[in-house]
Formats: sequence, C-alpha cells, structure tokens
Amino acid sequence: IALFFLTVLTPHIVFIYRMDMKLSRGIIFLTMVFTLASITPAYTEELPIVITESLQTEISVDIDSPVWEKVKHLTIPLSSQIFEDPKASLLPKKRTTVRSLSVKSVNNGQIIAFLLEWEDATKDLNQQGIDTFMDAAALQFPANNTIDSEIVPSFTMGNAGSPVSIWHWKGGRDSVDVLMAEGFGTLTHQSSMDVKGNGVWHNGRWKVVFSKRMNGKDGVVFIKGKSLFIAFAIWDGSNMERDGQKSITTWYRLKVE
Repeated sequence: IALFFLTVLTPHIVFIYRMDMKLSRGIIFLTMVFTLASITPAYTEELPIVITESLQTEISVDIDSPVWEKVKHLTIPLSSQIFEDPKASLLPKKRTTVRSLSVKSVNNGQIIAFLLEWEDATKDLNQQGIDTFMDAAALQFPANNTIDSEIVPSFTMGNAGSPVSIWHWKGGRDSVDVLMAEGFGTLTHQSSMDVKGNGVWHNGRWKVVFSKRMNGKDGVVFIKGKSLFIAFAIWDGSNMERDGQKSITTWYRLKVE
C-alpha cells in the first residue's frame, strides 16, 4: 500500500524501479500507469529540471571546450527498461549497468548543446558478429509538443499519435542518427543532418556531446525562456545491451534560459 501511494504522489518513476523488481507484474503495471498519468501539465513544475544555460560564446561538439567548465551539471539516476521486450533481465548481468549520468547543457541563442558523462569500464566501439555491441547514448524529446501541451508522449519512446524525436549516438561514430518513434518497434530514420555529436572515452568514463541549431530541422525547436520535456538512455555494449535493453530515465523538464 505504501508503494502505491508513493507512485501516485511522485512522477519520478526512475526512483522506484528497483523497489518494483521483486513485486508481481500486476503491481508493476499499476506503478507504470499511475506514474505516467501524473506527468501532465498540472504536474510539470514538480519534474526535475535540466537547465540549458545561456552563454554568449562559440558552441561546438568539442569535448574539451572551455565552455563546459562554466556550466553546472546535474546528476541523473537511471534504471533498466522493464516495460517492453527485450527486457534487461535477459542480459548477462540480469540488468543494465549504468546507474547515473551527469548532464550539462548550454546555448548561445543559435546553437544548443548537451554534454553527457557516465562511468563505463570498457570502450565498446565496434559491432562485429552477433555477440558484440557498441556503447551508445540517446536524448529524447516530444516531436511536436512543448511542456504546456495537454498531450504528453509516453517516455517509453512515445505512443500512437504522439511521437518522440530521438538523437542516437553510437560509440566510434561522430554522426548522430535522428529517429522518430510512436512506441516500441516503430523507429524510423529522419533525413535531418542538423544534429551533431562527438564522444571520447578515457579512463573508464564516456563524455559525449550533442549539438543542434535551436530552430533547425527534425521537429524539435528550442525557444529561449520556454521549457520542454527531455529523457535520456544509455547502452553498455560489453553487457550486450541493445535496442530496448538500456538504462533510461523518465521525462525531465528542460528549461531553456
């Protein structure tokens, strides 16, 4: 009963995944339904906030750019994706491995960028054969909605009629795939080349930068002074993580200064 009321009172499903793992499927389903229902415009002020700070400076995908020293970071918890097949319980470690993510964001009125950092003991860049997979990271946004919209896509890759835009970076690549989804199994590639990316692994830690023109293509427009939803996903290739077997967050509120 205590878990049920906790679920109703908070939209942060990511904080209750681990408590749910040993419960029945019925309780897990109720947890998901009530938590998703709480992420509506009336509750957006309660969502954790990622701030994209405003700085009048050049912004690029350079990992070592001095701009990142001027920006505050937010540490975000992640949990295994447990709602759709294939689930993390089928992985070698029975769960995904990445449990926290450091996020920074900055914009100069023309370009917006995100720096993601996370611990990963192995550098997995190549997918050769059926049992090797690449490290990867993704950002997800509602494709057509602002945070004031009455229709909020599911954070599990959207739903029918309410799509999400996904920026997907894979280890060993400088490019970013821009994808659209309306739920699991519906991914389509978009033609936009507007999103750029760069990743560097050093001493057991990944640093990955995404950047995009704020009013560029791909359906996501960033407006200074406005907010929208953002979610994150990480894959650890050495744990054979791919597709739906990933570490995820629920929606966060992205505040564009």
